[in-house]
Amino acid sequence: MAATRLSLAALGLLMGCSAGGGHLAPGATLDELGFWALVDRAAQQGGTAVEDRGAMMTQLLKGAPPARLESWQQQLVTLDAQLNTRAVAAAFALACGGPLDLAGFAAARSWVVAHGRATYEEVTADADALAGVPELMSACGGSGEAFQDAALGRYSDLGFEPGGSAFPFVDQDPPTGPAPGALPRLADRFR
Repeated sequence: MAATRLSLAALGLLMGCSAGGGHLAPGATLDELGFWALVDRAAQQGGTAVEDRGAMMTQLLKGAPPARLESWQQQLVTLDAQLNTRAVAAAFALACGGPLDLAGFAAARSWVVAHGRATYEEVTADADALAGVPELMSACGGSGEAFQDAALGRYSDLGFEPGGSAFPFVDQDPPTGPAPGALPRLADRFR
């Protein structure tokens, strides 16, 4: 019964109704608070594995109209881009036993987003915070791709072409920013 209530609440959020936070008006696109609310629901219903959270997010987005899918994807891409730094790339390289290719690193960043706002903000502020994230090794195998592509099928099924500014793809450009500093917690975890 609790899962049904969560599904109905998520459906209401996707269709433009407020989920109690007042951050969505009927017909509005999904803002950052609404995005994180869906990420939380996917975690509550999907479990701890990011592949399962990705599958649940796909289910949560199944009834969404095109504008809502576009705004969800735009939020994901914006948040993901903030993780596209040399420090985060170095952190994943240390955890994964070597650098990830650009597609793998994009999936790993989506993996971080799938863990929710608190984890995302910790890793954005300090890449070494990855050391405290459970099941970190699953990011190395591309498990974040399921979350990254959660809205893609529904958007395509509606007859829209993904890409461009309306439905951008997660950036697979090389990371930017200053050279990474020391990552002592990750180094200790993966000695």
